[in-house]
Amino acid sequence: MEEITDTSGIAVGDFTDNWKKIAPPYFAVNGRVSLADLDRDGRTDFVFFDYPTSRLFLYRGLGDGRFEDITKAAGITVTGAPMVVADLDNDGYEDLVLRLDERRLVLYRNLGNGAFRMAGTLRTQPAQSERGQ
Repeated sequence: MEEITDTSGIAVGDFTDNWKKIAPPYFAVNGRVSLADLDRDGRTDFVFFDYPTSRLFLYRGLGDGRFEDITKAAGITVTGAPMVVADLDNDGYEDLVLRLDERRLVLYRNLGNGAFRMAGTLRTQPAQSERGQ
């Protein structure tokens, strides 16, 4: 095994690390990762959501275990937990659906050039238990 964290391009210091915390609260799940080829270059990219800080990160795979942070360049302007990474408009590029809160989702359409554009928001219905049924 070889330690490649420093050369990977992933700013792991930006993520919450329970191992380094000296006091509670400790989070059972720190984040959520979705893997996909967002730019169709044949390399795996990833979307990471850091629950404790509510920050979303997008990393483009460069090959050889290296990544580039494209979060700002991608144009994601809201913070939300990734719910779905899928090609929702059938154009061959993976789109993002983020959960803004308990009742709202936002769709970001992948433009195919490393950027995303907000395509709309969806309001969800409360669960039956929330409606008193």
